[in-house]
Amino acid sequence: MPDSVKTVDFSVLEQLPVGIFITDTELRILFWNKKLELWTGKKREEVKGEIITELYPNLTQKNYIARITEVINGGPSVIFSSQLHPNFLPAQLPDGSYRIQNTTLTRNFDEKIGAYLVFTIQDITDTHRHLQKIKDLRKQALDEIKERERIQNELHESREMLASINRNITEGIFRIVPDIGITYSNKALTSLLGYESAESLMGTNPLSTHVISSNKDEILDSIRNGNRYINDEILIRRNDGTTFWAQLSVAILLDQNQAVRYADCLISDITIRKEQVQRIQESEEQFRNLFQNSMVGMYRINISDGSFLNVNKKGLEIFGFETFGQIQNHSLYRDKYDWLTLRTILQKKRVLDEMEVQLRRRDGSIFWASISAKFYPREGYVEGVVLDIEERKQAEILQAALYRIADRSNSLRDIKQFFEEIHRIINELMDAENLYIAEYDELKDLISFSYLEDAFDKVALPKKPGNGVTEYILRTGEPLLINEQQLLDMIDAKVFDLVGAPSKQFLGVPLRSAYKVIGVLAVQSYTDTNAFSERDLEVLTFVAQHVTSALERRRYENSLLESKDLAEAASKSKSLFLANMSHELRTPLNSIIGFTRRVLRKAENVLDEQSFKALETVQRNAMNLLKLINDVLDISKVEAGKISYNMKQLNLNEQISSVVEELEPLSSQKHIDLVFEPSEATFVKSDPMRLRQVLINIIGNGIKFTDEGSVSIRLSEVFFSGNHYSKVSVKDTGIGIKSDKLSVIFDVFEQVDTDSEQNRGGTGLGLAISKKMMFEMGGEIDVQSTLNEGSTFNIYIPSASKNSK
Repeated sequence: MPDSVKTVDFSVLEQLPVGIFITDTELRILFWNKKLELWTGKKREEVKGEIITELYPNLTQKNYIARITEVINGGPSVIFSSQLHPNFLPAQLPDGSYRIQNTTLTRNFDEKIGAYLVFTIQDITDTHRHLQKIKDLRKQALDEIKERERIQNELHESREMLASINRNITEGIFRIVPDIGITYSNKALTSLLGYESAESLMGTNPLSTHVISSNKDEILDSIRNGNRYINDEILIRRNDGTTFWAQLSVAILLDQNQAVRYADCLISDITIRKEQVQRIQESEEQFRNLFQNSMVGMYRINISDGSFLNVNKKGLEIFGFETFGQIQNHSLYRDKYDWLTLRTILQKKRVLDEMEVQLRRRDGSIFWASISAKFYPREGYVEGVVLDIEERKQAEILQAALYRIADRSNSLRDIKQFFEEIHRIINELMDAENLYIAEYDELKDLISFSYLEDAFDKVALPKKPGNGVTEYILRTGEPLLINEQQLLDMIDAKVFDLVGAPSKQFLGVPLRSAYKVIGVLAVQSYTDTNAFSERDLEVLTFVAQHVTSALERRRYENSLLESKDLAEAASKSKSLFLANMSHELRTPLNSIIGFTRRVLRKAENVLDEQSFKALETVQRNAMNLLKLINDVLDISKVEAGKISYNMKQLNLNEQISSVVEELEPLSSQKHIDLVFEPSEATFVKSDPMRLRQVLINIIGNGIKFTDEGSVSIRLSEVFFSGNHYSKVSVKDTGIGIKSDKLSVIFDVFEQVDTDSEQNRGGTGLGLAISKKMMFEMGGEIDVQSTLNEGSTFNIYIPSASKNSK
């Protein structure tokens, strides 16, 4: 610290009632008076020479240090208000709170020490608290004034409201003083009693003069006896003699001797309400009658447990009860799960509309019902109606079952599977665990059991008709429904014999075809004498019609199979015969052809022209006959599946060219053009001999049935059904084919020109053989034709790559 500072005397500042500390421009403390020692607890010797911002780091904040720096640099004095800077230099009071201070900062100059800063701190805690108390008192006074004004306003509003109520209320209000009568009445009372002014009522007692109901004396006595409150309905006669019903309310005030001081009375016209109540009562009575006598069941149940709260007569009847007490705790649902499911739906949707459910009667039997209901959450109950739809539901179930039976009859071809399905369906309609279907073959005189499911009789072998219940139904052709006692009685009467285990109840119906009974359909119960009804008999009779149809269909199919077997055997015999005969015929024909050819070669210049032509005719007819035999043998082999094929890769151009070369003389003889348009090298997979035979047949037919024009052959590639084919199109300008012949042209022994005057020859086998051969080699032949314009035959041959084997 500079010595100059020590020479400065600040003692005069010790006695000031404010806190003062002085610092140099570097904020080093030069002076610290006693007030500050008292307020802060820091002694002068402790702080002298310390930098104030180190003692109070809070002063380093920007809002402090900036303004202090401004004063150091010669700026104006600064006041740090306690409102904005409550913690400028914190000084704690004995009670733990902090002093409220205003701090003034000034810059001074002394020749000895130069510029210095004076911080003057004024304690305004007491002043501030005093002012705060004044503010609180003022606020309290203002609040009290406002409260008085509010109360006055409310009192005024209450008076206005009471005056308004008194003016506009429809109830008559009046006060009666004993021995004086009315001392006050409102306008409504005069209107209710039929007077023109309230003065007319003063001093009277309307309860004595205008009440005419039987409780008048009781009310007057209650008032005289000082009963504090009275509330009753009274009949009042108006001044003009008319009457109305009113609700009377009386409040009585007693004096200190418990004597009646006065009675405040209020009467209101309840005529309309009484009429409404009466109408409601009448409606309730009417509703009660409708409820009890309704043709549908009505109920109210508790949503918590499903117990009945109310139910009408029809509802009792539906569930098999006579009184409400009997049904009250009856569980009408099949099981707990059914009730919980229904309750969940009701709680979620609140309303059910004609929901079909199964419910339980008193005797435990289950029946179908339609229920409509509404849930009232606040009241905790459900109201609704219930209809017994057991008959309708059973009719629907029966109809659906009969439809299924009819459908299975048409769709199931396996008769055992059909009978199993029939059994399942019948078992849904009645107790049909034990069921059998007996079939009678009249030709063999034999009864066989086509289907049998029985708890005791597991197997039933075919047998000759005896004298059992099955044979009885076969003989009579009538259905039979009997219980155990009836069965035993009929056995004792020798109507039929007992066969198998005796049943508690038996139901059998005949399987009746158009002209006779062919079997029996029967069900039986070994445990219940009432298992079946007349309705079950009707159902079984209907089912029997479809069982009969199935049996007849099976018989017809069996006969077809037998006929098929016979036809196939005959076909095999035919094929064998044709093969043998063709072999026997070809041997002499080949000899005839060979010898005729030798004779023709050597006798050309020996025989006369007529004889030579005769030999040529013999040779030509022998060749035709040999071709016919070969065709018959081929078609027989094709139909019998006896032809074997040697499949190879072939150059189709070469195959067709060879055939065209062979048939060229025939086309030249008829003066028609035979044209082949070869394409690039085309390879197919086929039997060379059989393919050549097909090509000769098709191209040869084109030449045979064309009298002028041409026969052209063209190749192309096609792709269908996932495979590549080479297509050979043989187009002629010949006679064409009738449209009705196109569908049969490839059938055996069918010919194109059967109606033509010109006989072109042929057996009608060539196209059939070609078609069948191409099919067996993986190809196909089709035709398009127009009569008198020509035909196009297309041969499709499976393609093969050049290098394939």
